[in-house]
Amino acid sequence: MTDGVVRFPGGNRRANGDRPGAGAPAGGSRRIRHPWRFAIVATGLVVVANLLWYVGHTADTSNRTRLLPSEVVSVLPAPGTQVRVQDTVTADLRADLIGVLVVDGVELPENQVSRVVPLGEVSFRPGKGKVFERLEPGVHSAEVIYWPQIKTRAEGTSTFSWSFRTG
Repeated sequence: MTDGVVRFPGGNRRANGDRPGAGAPAGGSRRIRHPWRFAIVATGLVVVANLLWYVGHTADTSNRTRLLPSEVVSVLPAPGTQVRVQDTVTADLRADLIGVLVVDGVELPENQVSRVVPLGEVSFRPGKGKVFERLEPGVHSAEVIYWPQIKTRAEGTSTFSWSFRTG
């Protein structure tokens, strides 16, 4: 022990037995041990980044659904959908309106529709002894003709039409 420095046998070595600076190229730069591994990971990251960019820029965020008029809350079957031949056709109107249903150009008789007048709902379910026992497979048109409950149909109506498929 001289000059306050402790020297151990075996010289100045690291715990793994290497001398400091051993194996490092001249100039202090470090060589990548596994260049192919680095290339594969870097390429994978670039591919993932490009996919995320592509999906983000080509995503269809437009609203392609047909908007209903403010007087019509909902209709069933929904426009353009496919339903069974026995499914109910319904128009849910604003609570202060009343209406009639027309399916394939035929206005449905009052005694064949169901109504919930306080809610503005009118519906028809095909069945035995009705205008339509079933809706044949194919495309069908539906229409709701509506007017304010405090007025008569003769005083003016509005209409909403849509189509759906059965099968």
